Amino acid sequence: MHPYYYQQLASQLQSITARLDQLEASIKGLSQAIDEMKSSATASTGGVQYHFDLLKIEKLEGTLNIGTTPGNGQSIEHIAVGDKQTPSSDHKDVKDAGLEEINRRAKEQVMCFLDEEVPVLFNNMLAAHQLNLTDAYKQQVMDDIRRQIDDRIQIYAKQVNDLPDLSDQEQKIAMVTTQLKRDIQTALNTHIKHTLLGK
Repeated sequence: MHPYYYQQLASQLQSITARLDQLEASIKGLSQAIDEMKSSATASTGGVQYHFDLLKIEKLEGTLNIGTTPGNGQSIEHIAVGDKQTPSSDHKDVKDAGLEEINRRAKEQVMCFLDEEVPVLFNNMLAAHQLNLTDAYKQQVMDDIRRQIDDRIQIYAKQVNDLPDLSDQEQKIAMVTTQLKRDIQTALNTHIKHTLLGK
């Protein structure tokens, strides 16, 4: 073989070795960054605000808000839903028996969902992101959701009860329940992604 080929082969080997060294250094740096992110993800749960379509998480020791939350300091009594102003102060004085039935039955179904399915769902979501949370943290998230259920049910029940072309009570209850389940799942998923993972 000609010495030129040996020289060319040696040059290519040096180039490949240099590139491998660069890649190893890059991998080592990425591994360190991932380890730092993992350790800081469980340590920082501060007062960061995130605004989402149906979710606002203010801070861990606060409330995990499901659905619409006023951002300008208004109380829950003055939340606008769609184009309508929805006062929640009249919730106790509901005149329509159909609306009371929707509220009661939807709450039963959503509370059953919260007690039986959401803990498993939340644990699966955490496992998918390789996150471990204390039972106290998980319970706090669940308590935050529970505190908001009544208001959300009232708003959704009023919306479906006011639909002129929907008279089936079972369908109205199913619509409210489905929307609340979707809100809860969205709240948990977004809480994990934005608060715990910082994305």
